[in-house]
Amino acid sequence: MTKRSLLILLGISFAFNLAVLGSLFWLRITRPPLAPPKEFHMKRPPLPEHIVRRDRNPEIRRIRELFEQSKLDLMHELRKAEVDEARVLAIINSSLEAQKPIRTSFGRTSASHPQTNDAEEADEYFGKRIEFMQNRKEHTRHNRRKTP
Repeated sequence: MTKRSLLILLGISFAFNLAVLGSLFWLRITRPPLAPPKEFHMKRPPLPEHIVRRDRNPEIRRIRELFEQSKLDLMHELRKAEVDEARVLAIINSSLEAQKPIRTSFGRTSASHPQTNDAEEADEYFGKRIEFMQNRKEHTRHNRRKTP
């Protein structure tokens, strides 16, 4: 190869390298930023501090563990190749029965709360609960739209 053909090949190679670098630079400038990772979308909103600092009732914890166990039993039963409908309905009924005391206890504590505090504290307490529930609902609705 002559000196002239080597210079022409070098010029073409240099032009292609500049084109690649220029396109990468252009894409970096014009492309929108990457979406945040999936873990960012999966975060739950933080609990209000009046719920975080609340004393946990051991009886409710025990009932909640029973409820969680019945949910696991249901998933194991539905996982089987031959699903026993009577067993599934029995598990669902038992989980509903396990949920009743949780709701009853929550209702009692919610109803007794305004009696122990003045109107301003009750307004603050239930206002924060309403805000948390609305944020949680909006957060889950937002995440469900994003996932395929």
